[in-house]
Amino acid sequence: MKPRKSADSIAEKRTYSNIHIVKDCYTSYENFCNGIKLLKFAPKWSFVVTDNFTNVTKSSVDFSVPEVEIYIYHNLTFTIRILTWLLPMSHEIYIRFSKTMKNVKLQQLIAAIDNHNICAGLPVEAYRKIIETPTAMITHCIPKKFDPTIELTNLSPLNQHIFYRSPTCTILTNNIICHDCRNTEHLLVFLIRSVVNPFKFSFANFATTGATSTQLFPIFWKAVYILERTCKLKVVATTCDGASPNRKFFRMHDAMISNGVSYVLTERFCQDPLENYFGRQRSMGARKDNPSLRDVGYNDNTIRNQKVFRPINGNVQPDDYELQINDDPLPCRKKPRK
Repeated sequence: MKPRKSADSIAEKRTYSNIHIVKDCYTSYENFCNGIKLLKFAPKWSFVVTDNFTNVTKSSVDFSVPEVEIYIYHNLTFTIRILTWLLPMSHEIYIRFSKTMKNVKLQQLIAAIDNHNICAGLPVEAYRKIIETPTAMITHCIPKKFDPTIELTNLSPLNQHIFYRSPTCTILTNNIICHDCRNTEHLLVFLIRSVVNPFKFSFANFATTGATSTQLFPIFWKAVYILERTCKLKVVATTCDGASPNRKFFRMHDAMISNGVSYVLTERFCQDPLENYFGRQRSMGARKDNPSLRDVGYNDNTIRNQKVFRPINGNVQPDDYELQINDDPLPCRKKPRK
């Protein structure tokens, strides 16, 4: 029989699918700190223990920053950074272990990370195809290690490598490129231009594989709402190319006009009334996190009888005022005297 390998060796890789969740792997932060000192780390791995957190890092061969950083906090929750890029909360590693060291040994967590590949980002050709300005996509710049044996003329002044990533890049993937970066084919941009001066800027942009008219409708009117209510800009017209979703988007407004809609209150294109309602439900439920159907119905009757929707806390606006609309012309703005 072959000799059994040490279970504490982190140099040994394990298949991600074979990692089983074990409850109460570490009972406390002190228990974790005592256990990490007994582990045998591979040459690239190191750790630093403090009173509030422990930092476990894996050095990179090509870059000046660590390839992997794992921060374990005093409450045993952990955070992962890959080449300074935070691992998204929706990643399978966080979901599988519930983002706590109580459900996974440190050597198992490192094995799960090592069995993933770092996303190579959007290819340069695809990046140049869908975008014209370098600020519309996220450029992930990583400084390289300086090699004195290479001639300086072959290096850029900053000596760095640039990854072009989707804003929702998962950074750790089972393929070469993650799903979000690989499927980025189009860029939805809201470009704002003034009709009286050269003022223009890109208000919002979304990397996407495509968009439907029903997806464009709330996004567009939310942009109009922000521009008019927050930025104090008047939106007087909109234009776009002749793509099929854009044409359907305009036809959606034709249906509104045919039904007698002569104007649009952009202030109403928001979720403040919904947040106000559930804010009242939460305040009336006190500490009951899982109200029954009877509780919700009773609270709903109470709210309806009060006939008021006011947020207890938060940044939403009260919905208890009336807006008068008439045909009176707006007063002309007086020009300042020179």
